[in-house]
Amino acid sequence: MIDRLRLLTAYLQARHILRFSSREALERYQQKKLRRFFRKTLVRSPYYADFADRPLAGFPIMNKQIMMENFNRINTHGIDRDDALALAARAEQTRDFVPDMDGISVGLSTGTSGKRGLFLTSAAERMRWAGIVLGRMLPGSLLDTHRIAFFLRANNNLYESVSGRGNIDFRFFDLITPLAEHLVDLRAYRPTILIAPAQVLRELARLEAATQSGPAEAAPRPDKIISVAEVLFEDDRTAIENIFGQRVDQIYQCTEGFLAYTCPGGQVHLNEYFLHIEPEWLDDDRTRFFPVITDFSRTTQPIVRYRLDDVLTIDRRPCSCGSWERVISRIEGRADDILVLARTDNGATEHLMPDFVSRSLTSAADCIEEFRVVQSSHDRLSVFLKAADFKTARGQAECALKDLAVARGLQVPKMEFAPLVGSEFMSKRRRVCRSRSIAL
Repeated sequence: MIDRLRLLTAYLQARHILRFSSREALERYQQKKLRRFFRKTLVRSPYYADFADRPLAGFPIMNKQIMMENFNRINTHGIDRDDALALAARAEQTRDFVPDMDGISVGLSTGTSGKRGLFLTSAAERMRWAGIVLGRMLPGSLLDTHRIAFFLRANNNLYESVSGRGNIDFRFFDLITPLAEHLVDLRAYRPTILIAPAQVLRELARLEAATQSGPAEAAPRPDKIISVAEVLFEDDRTAIENIFGQRVDQIYQCTEGFLAYTCPGGQVHLNEYFLHIEPEWLDDDRTRFFPVITDFSRTTQPIVRYRLDDVLTIDRRPCSCGSWERVISRIEGRADDILVLARTDNGATEHLMPDFVSRSLTSAADCIEEFRVVQSSHDRLSVFLKAADFKTARGQAECALKDLAVARGLQVPKMEFAPLVGSEFMSKRRRVCRSRSIAL
């Protein structure tokens, strides 16, 4: 009963109650929640207790390495890092994600940056998270019947929190199993909501397109499609929407919290009713930034001034939904996805955002099915291509990348080409990345 009340309260807050007349009113609300968070939660964290009487700007910047090094002192339940890692590793090996530590669920990040992180959630936090997600993303009413199909690399009690809540049914489809083997179960389940990484959604769309010219057995036509866990590229969005006939929404969720969502107006908003986000600007125009987040809804593993390496692009135009939460036009990728190339005029280095590279290849190279661009040294790119006609694809890709460099006033790097093989469903897709030996 208490769990249902927590979920319903969070749902109503996200859906109906939290409404603000101005950006200033939203920020006053955030400050009120932060003061309560400092007073109620941070005093129970050995790591943060000494900072609890300071303003937020007086707290240290956090990242994954510092979090893992101080894990035992940061969390408020005295959970040991090594014990939590062992439990999470067993869950991934056995694919049994039910066990917890005295009611605290343990999960692992996918380790896109090379280091896997831990996240802890209590039962109360899981209910609150479920209510917020449902309030933000559920089509129709909480009283309607919803069947949610969730494709992900690992399950967690956090995700199962939405299952069995009234008319809501949740089914986890494990990506360790080949996608084709899930199709029979997926069609029988007929989800109203389909949630998966962008590359999985695109493959499901391709499989659906194949069935449209085949047997009468219909593939699922969900009411809502949500991309999670990796960057949603525009060519993926277009292909998915064209086949399913449905808009693709996004949930920007990571180990550190539920960060952003697509509103009814189709824009991606930062989840600022439940988070405080400081932009660390990357350019003079203040358009791209690293988010520094403080989640005042988390109590087991406090997230305070946590600097993410994700590159976000802000959109300052007002949204038709009326929310004062900031809008982001793109989630571009990680810091390691930014290329560093020399200018032609003075040899100084300049950052080339991954979005420019991806859009250049998808718009100019029509025979490329998929690609991966890796900057292996300051003047060299390794380009991996998936295409039926590799020779043609290589020529198109080389021209596109040369044209991009010239247009941006950059020296054209040396390029090496090779076929791209294998499925990446168990890893986050990164189309563009930079060797860690090259400083940003």
